[in-house]
Amino acid sequence: MMGIHYWRNSARNSAKSYRCFSSKLGFGVVPVNGHVRYTWKRGEGWDQGQVFSSPYINLHANAGALHYGLAVFEGLKAFQAKDGNHYICNPFVNARRMRTGARRLVMPEVPEELFVSAVSEAVSLNREFIPDYVSRGSLYIRPLLFASGPMLPLKPAEQFSFIVTVTPVGNYFGSSAGEITAAVVDLDRAAPRGTGAVKAAGNYASDMFGLNLAKTQYGCDTTLYLDAQENRFIEEFSVANFVGIKNGIYVTPNTPSVLPSITNEMLMKLAEDEGIPVQRRPIDFSEEIQDFSEVAGSGTAVVLSPIKSIRHNDTTYEFESLNILGKLRDRLVRIQRGEEKDVFNWMHPVPTQETNVESDPEGVLRRMLCAVSSDQFNDSEKDTQFNECAVKSVYDQLAGYYQKAGGDRVVAAAHCSSLLLNFLPVSRRGRVLDAGAGTGEAGSMLKAAGVRHLTAYDLSDNMLDHARKRGVYNNLVQGCLPDCPFEDAAFDAVVCAGCLAPGHASPATYAEFCRIVRPGGLVAFSIPEAYLEAAEGLSHKFAIETLERVGTWEKVFEETRSYFDDVEAMYYVFKRLDSSPQLHRGEEDFVNECRDSFYVFP
Repeated sequence: MMGIHYWRNSARNSAKSYRCFSSKLGFGVVPVNGHVRYTWKRGEGWDQGQVFSSPYINLHANAGALHYGLAVFEGLKAFQAKDGNHYICNPFVNARRMRTGARRLVMPEVPEELFVSAVSEAVSLNREFIPDYVSRGSLYIRPLLFASGPMLPLKPAEQFSFIVTVTPVGNYFGSSAGEITAAVVDLDRAAPRGTGAVKAAGNYASDMFGLNLAKTQYGCDTTLYLDAQENRFIEEFSVANFVGIKNGIYVTPNTPSVLPSITNEMLMKLAEDEGIPVQRRPIDFSEEIQDFSEVAGSGTAVVLSPIKSIRHNDTTYEFESLNILGKLRDRLVRIQRGEEKDVFNWMHPVPTQETNVESDPEGVLRRMLCAVSSDQFNDSEKDTQFNECAVKSVYDQLAGYYQKAGGDRVVAAAHCSSLLLNFLPVSRRGRVLDAGAGTGEAGSMLKAAGVRHLTAYDLSDNMLDHARKRGVYNNLVQGCLPDCPFEDAAFDAVVCAGCLAPGHASPATYAEFCRIVRPGGLVAFSIPEAYLEAAEGLSHKFAIETLERVGTWEKVFEETRSYFDDVEAMYYVFKRLDSSPQLHRGEEDFVNECRDSFYVFP
């Protein structure tokens, strides 16, 4: 797998509702954990790639994609199979098709290995958003290559970006999927020697007017285009290839101005495998359309959507329900979902993260808590890099092995709690946040010392389940630092032990703590000493010192003490200061700077 730098996810999104109710999903953008992004620069080539949690991209106002439409994209899907594993459908073919589009628009080609690696990484990052097998939904994957560098004269850009986004989806046409109507519009989608055969963004922009016309003037769901030269031969539907059954033969247009659908290619192969004749040829609309018994639109987004009728001027042609095409579609779906053997090698498995929690829980816990760099945190021997979803998965597994892993020897929670209680007046022991609560050891100590209202906040649901059993927390909230779903000045104090390490909470966490702690309140936390002194820990040190320098908090206490066995940590207690409006604005700017600039895996 290609190397990727991970940026801390500042706004984790819950996938539970989408997995439980994914059968109700339509075809739209859903908030997920993040996306993968690579950058190409002239003279340098492609970088190592990064993962971003924010769905937004900063672009130069003169970016080539904005002004000249220099963009090509792909569409493919990931599925949960019957065996519970996840698979991506035919990514290598999509990689080749994008390279063809890049050459047509004079853009740098995305190497096949990079393309498939980026797609796999985006799916792994958002694995929990893949609709489950029972729902029959899928994870739609959208790779996009575009000119992100500035362009004024029309010439090849100096910088391009390749990103991969994902979103859980249901049917493209929603509730009308069983009765799609189409209208032939008097417009041209692509010229014979234009860019119709590649997945250029501009091709879809030109369809917007025709699609609107089909809906408003004819009351139809989608468009059907005829060729631009003679306005006679069928080209394609709005976002799908035309597929039909005529006299038992599978027929689809042969035209150089239409994007070859990968789904259509697979269906044709299935048809041939079952002895159904396949013809890829020009289709004269006026002469032949009435002879088709079945008609459908074929593409990744729609798979194979039955066309109930096609309207041309004042004539409406109606078609039967899918029979032959329906059986081909069902077989393809069975292959995609692991219900039938994939003899064509279309399905690409999504790599799983191996953590060895069961065989070596102590080793895993030590690596999670005591790594001093991303190289140590990641499993370099297995080329495994932990993103936030993987970290959550490891802690979910560790929750059941915590004592066996040596969790009782992790003294950070006890030390942080003791320090907080030493400096926190009894009058301020009202509302305390246990950030990264784990199994709830800190909460037990704080509750015993008279803290009246405790909130546990942790990435792992299973860890929170163990913390809940202690019966000391008033609230338990699942989420990811540095993003806290709490109001400003909501707490008298925060305690955080074990979360400030490679692969865990980013340096933006300190500013977030200052936001949610009342003036005069305290923040007690620990950081492994070796990590803080290492190159990757400098961003934490910078964040801590910057907040102190601008007057957001002041240091009350600092010491070096045991953390886990022979590993030592730096323990701090900071007091939140009263801030002027000017300082408060500075804090907000600092939070935003941290979110944009600090990363976990340099």
